Amino acid sequence: MGFRGLFKDITTNLDANKTVVNFIKEKVEATMQNKDYAKVVTDFNYPFATRRPTLNTDYYETFNKDNVELIDISKDLIKEITKTGISTLNNNYEFDIIVFATGYDAITGALLSIDMVGKNNIKLSELWKNGPSTYLGLQVPGFPNFFTITGPGSPSVLTNVPMAIEQHVEFITDCISHMEKNNFKTIFKNPSLLLNKDKRSIKFHFDMMHGFGNLDKAIELLDPEEKNDFTEFVNTNVSFNPQNMFICKSKKILTSYYDSIFPWLLRCEKIFGFNNLKGYDQIRLYAYLSERYLPFWFEKYTNSTYSPWKFIDINLLD
Repeated sequence: MGFRGLFKDITTNLDANKTVVNFIKEKVEATMQNKDYAKVVTDFNYPFATRRPTLNTDYYETFNKDNVELIDISKDLIKEITKTGISTLNNNYEFDIIVFATGYDAITGALLSIDMVGKNNIKLSELWKNGPSTYLGLQVPGFPNFFTITGPGSPSVLTNVPMAIEQHVEFITDCISHMEKNNFKTIFKNPSLLLNKDKRSIKFHFDMMHGFGNLDKAIELLDPEEKNDFTEFVNTNVSFNPQNMFICKSKKILTSYYDSIFPWLLRCEKIFGFNNLKGYDQIRLYAYLSERYLPFWFEKYTNSTYSPWKFIDINLLD
């Protein structure tokens, strides 16, 4: 696990955060042979976790090579790109190739850099002036037939991004194929309806993302005493994709939970199988069923407590 997962006060306590920063600096300084270079790359002027740390394989070891030189452009600013390389305020450097790695404006940046205009001449920049609004990070209200991949509102960088991209690409291609086969011209003619939190239930989300009707088929295989309650749970609960940390100290309760869920999943396997499941959202069907069943079971049979995540602006701390 990462530091943020192991220590809960790193993003709320500046002293705890500095402990992590100092640990990272010590590791970097021990790796880099040139101590002047090490000072440059560890000159953090921001708390840990407020920006992505550079942790790539052999990144810091690269600075130990004889053909690598580190220039601190905060001390010697780039003046211009020349025919032969780069000119700074104090020096001229010649290169065969220049690779620009200047960072990026994540999530909304690429979309807002385009002068996107939707229905009724509304601009995306105007629609999002107070923050982005999307349906699952896939579509935007008022912009029919416009799909976004890992857009704002999707799991995006909070999950395994390549897998999230794969799921979105598969959904979009299947959706377009379905539209063409049925001669549909527009999708989400009124997408604002889908942003209504009262309509965005577990059931709605599951049908959209994990195969329409699959959840209904699975519910039919539940024990009779759970079938109606679980149906109500997935139709009324709108927290369909929470980020949860599950803690249970009772072996007896866990055993009882396993005795409930595994027989159900085995019955599901008889109708869904494995060989016919295609795509990331289908292959992980049993994981998604388990994810929805877990909070239902513990809410129904135990005295469970929910502790919501809290995010605090570290700049507001004393």
